[in-house]
Amino acid sequence: AAFDRPEDFWPRKWGEAYVGFAAGEKRSWLMERGLKFFPVVGWAERGGGNAVGHGNSVPRFHVTWGTGPGVLEPFVMRVREAQKRDQGSRTGRGRDRIAQSLP
Repeated sequence: AAFDRPEDFWPRKWGEAYVGFAAGEKRSWLMERGLKFFPVVGWAERGGGNAVGHGNSVPRFHVTWGTGPGVLEPFVMRVREAQKRDQGSRTGRGRDRIAQSLP
Protein backbone atom coordinates (compact mmCIF):
# COMPACT_ATOMS: atom_id res chain seq x y z
CA ALA A 1 0.00 0.00 0.00
CA ALA A 2 1.29 3.44 -0.86
CA PHE A 3 -0.19 5.23 2.19
CA ASP A 4 0.88 8.53 0.64
CA ARG A 5 -2.26 10.66 1.11
CA PRO A 6 -2.89 12.84 4.18
CA GLU A 7 -5.93 10.71 5.11
CA ASP A 8 -3.68 7.63 5.17
CA PHE A 9 -1.87 8.74 8.34
CA TRP A 10 -3.90 6.60 10.79
CA PRO A 11 -4.39 3.62 8.45
CA ARG A 12 -0.61 3.54 8.00
CA LYS A 13 -0.06 3.70 11.78
CA TRP A 14 -2.56 0.85 12.24
CA GLY A 15 -0.84 -1.21 9.52
CA GLU A 16 2.60 -0.68 11.02
CA ALA A 17 1.35 -1.59 14.50
CA TYR A 18 -0.40 -4.73 13.24
CA VAL A 19 2.61 -5.95 11.26
CA GLY A 20 4.79 -5.42 14.33
CA PHE A 21 2.32 -7.36 16.48
CA ALA A 22 1.84 -10.15 13.93
CA ALA A 23 5.58 -10.62 13.36
CA GLY A 24 6.37 -10.50 17.07
CA GLU A 25 3.90 -11.34 19.82
CA LYS A 26 1.29 -13.09 17.65
CA ARG A 27 3.84 -15.25 15.81
CA SER A 28 5.55 -16.22 19.07
CA TRP A 29 2.20 -17.05 20.71
CA LEU A 30 1.18 -19.27 17.79
CA MET A 31 4.55 -21.02 17.65
CA GLU A 32 4.47 -21.68 21.42
CA ARG A 33 1.22 -23.56 20.76
CA GLY A 34 2.76 -25.76 18.09
CA LEU A 35 1.87 -23.89 14.91
CA LYS A 36 4.66 -24.11 12.35
CA PHE A 37 5.31 -21.86 9.38
CA PHE A 38 6.88 -22.75 6.05
CA PRO A 39 9.23 -19.87 5.14
CA VAL A 40 8.28 -19.12 1.56
CA VAL A 41 7.07 -16.09 -0.33
CA GLY A 42 3.88 -17.17 -2.03
CA TRP A 43 0.90 -15.70 -3.75
CA ALA A 44 -1.50 -18.56 -3.29
CA GLU A 45 -4.67 -16.68 -4.22
CA ARG A 46 -3.81 -14.24 -6.95
CA GLY A 47 -6.26 -11.44 -7.32
CA GLY A 48 -6.76 -8.35 -9.38
CA GLY A 49 -3.39 -6.97 -8.32
CA ASN A 50 -4.74 -3.87 -6.62
CA ALA A 51 -6.57 -3.01 -3.42
CA VAL A 52 -9.94 -2.55 -5.14
CA GLY A 53 -9.87 -5.75 -7.21
CA HIS A 54 -10.82 -9.28 -6.25
CA GLY A 55 -8.52 -11.51 -4.25
CA ASN A 56 -5.18 -10.60 -2.69
CA SER A 57 -3.46 -7.39 -3.70
CA VAL A 58 -0.05 -8.42 -2.32
CA PRO A 59 1.80 -11.72 -1.89
CA ARG A 60 1.68 -13.49 1.45
CA PHE A 61 4.87 -14.19 3.34
CA HIS A 62 3.59 -17.07 5.43
CA VAL A 63 2.25 -20.54 4.85
CA THR A 64 1.38 -22.88 7.70
CA TRP A 65 2.33 -26.53 7.76
CA GLY A 66 -0.82 -28.61 7.38
CA THR A 67 -3.15 -25.81 6.22
CA GLY A 68 -6.56 -26.12 7.96
CA PRO A 69 -5.92 -29.26 10.05
CA GLY A 70 -2.38 -28.10 10.84
CA VAL A 71 -3.67 -24.75 12.07
CA LEU A 72 -6.39 -26.30 14.25
CA GLU A 73 -4.44 -29.25 15.67
CA PRO A 74 -2.57 -27.40 18.47
CA PHE A 75 -5.83 -25.88 19.71
CA VAL A 76 -7.89 -29.08 19.42
CA MET A 77 -5.15 -30.92 21.34
CA ARG A 78 -5.39 -28.41 24.21
CA VAL A 79 -9.18 -28.70 24.35
CA ARG A 80 -8.91 -32.50 24.53
CA GLU A 81 -6.25 -32.27 27.26
CA ALA A 82 -8.51 -29.96 29.27
CA GLN A 83 -11.45 -32.34 28.86
CA LYS A 84 -9.36 -35.23 30.20
CA ARG A 85 -7.99 -33.14 33.05
CA ASP A 86 -11.44 -31.88 34.05
CA GLN A 87 -12.89 -35.40 33.75
CA GLY A 88 -15.96 -34.32 31.86
CA SER A 89 -16.89 -31.37 34.08
CA ARG A 90 -17.16 -29.24 30.92
CA THR A 91 -19.47 -29.88 28.04
CA GLY A 92 -18.31 -29.24 24.50
CA ARG A 93 -20.99 -27.98 22.14
CA GLY A 94 -19.06 -27.88 18.89
CA ARG A 95 -22.02 -27.78 16.54
CA ASP A 96 -23.83 -24.91 18.26
CA ARG A 97 -24.17 -21.68 16.32
CA ILE A 98 -24.55 -18.10 17.42
CA ALA A 99 -28.04 -16.93 16.54
CA GLN A 100 -27.73 -13.37 17.82
CA SER A 101 -24.95 -11.07 18.92
CA LEU A 102 -25.83 -8.82 21.83
CA PRO A 103 -24.33 -5.33 22.27
